[in-house]
Amino acid sequence: MVAIILVGIGSFLGGALRYLVSVWVYRVLDSPWFPYGTLTVNVLGCLVIGFLAGLAESRAAFTSELRLFIFVGVLGGFTTFHRLRWKPFP
Repeated sequence: MVAIILVGIGSFLGGALRYLVSVWVYRVLDSPWFPYGTLTVNVLGCLVIGFLAGLAESRAAFTSELRLFIFVGVLGGFTTFHRLRWKPFP
């Protein structure tokens, strides 16, 4: 039950962070013909996952609960929000 709660809270945080970053990139670049926000979030998320996974493996830096929260919850929610055509809320 603790694992489900950790993943759920992490997913909420990651999804909210993805929305904020995507909206910021959309507003900065103002290019509606290509989803640069999605590209930015996915590349950034992959880099963070790779860096933290390497750190976790080489130094045993995370407990199993923290891995669930960060990797599955926060970073999973950050990198897997799909919406084909959208405009951010004003």
